[in-house]
Amino acid sequence: MIMSYFNPILSWGVDKFIRDSHDAGVNGFIIPDLLFEEALLVEEVCKNTNFGISYLLAPNSRGDRIEKYWNIAKVLSILFSC
Repeated sequence: MIMSYFNPILSWGVDKFIRDSHDAGVNGFIIPDLLFEEALLVEEVCKNTNFGISYLLAPNSRGDRIEKYWNIAKVLSILFSC
């Protein structure tokens, strides 16, 4: 599992990052600042792999936002509180 902000992944190149991560034995990602629209792009790249993204959602997230992520998540989505 790798945790990274999205900007370094974009700089690396989403396809290349996922390929390199796969080669290194990684099987999933936590990208805390990933917007839904960006999540769709990453999920599209991940769909032919065994990769999944664990989404971080706050208790005050809107219901429609939680539902969007829930519908695309292949792995655990995490609800957290500070």
